Amino acid sequence: MRTVSVSDIVNNGNSIVRDLKLSMISGDINLNIVPNIRRLKKKHKHNCIITGSSALLAFGLIDRMPNDIDLILVSDESKETKELILTLQKGKYLGDPIDLIGSHRDSGYIVDFFEYKDSIRYIEQDGYKFEHPIDILNKKMLIMKNNHHAGIGSRTKDYFDVCKILKKLNYVDI
Repeated sequence: MRTVSVSDIVNNGNSIVRDLKLSMISGDINLNIVPNIRRLKKKHKHNCIITGSSALLAFGLIDRMPNDIDLILVSDESKETKELILTLQKGKYLGDPIDLIGSHRDSGYIVDFFEYKDSIRYIEQDGYKFEHPIDILNKKMLIMKNNHHAGIGSRTKDYFDVCKILKKLNYVDI
């Protein structure tokens, strides 16, 4: 039986992701999952990639409802995107490898917009783009590591999300 602790994730997150990728290549783990659009609180089809807990919920890798929706802005060249950026409340999300552009409250929940950097792997379904779940898992592990090393402690939700994902992928028995 394989288990994973906060320490394992903080100290060996890269190894865990590498093992998952190798298991996918070798066929030991089948990640042929299709996002379920109906699981989302609200539809976001503009020039964004859905990421974070909303994407993980759509993939069926977690079962908790997200507190917010995380979107990566693919382009800030359109007039609509430029107007949206002007309305955002600026902020910084500690420990995240992607910079938060800002947040915006919409119909009772918060939508966080993150900056697009380099290339991001995504899966497209019915016109919606979802960041690849292994990359989201890697970011969650990095957030845990950064917060741990900064003396902040781990965000409990990230640990439980990581454990749930690893269990769904049959990587651990928890």
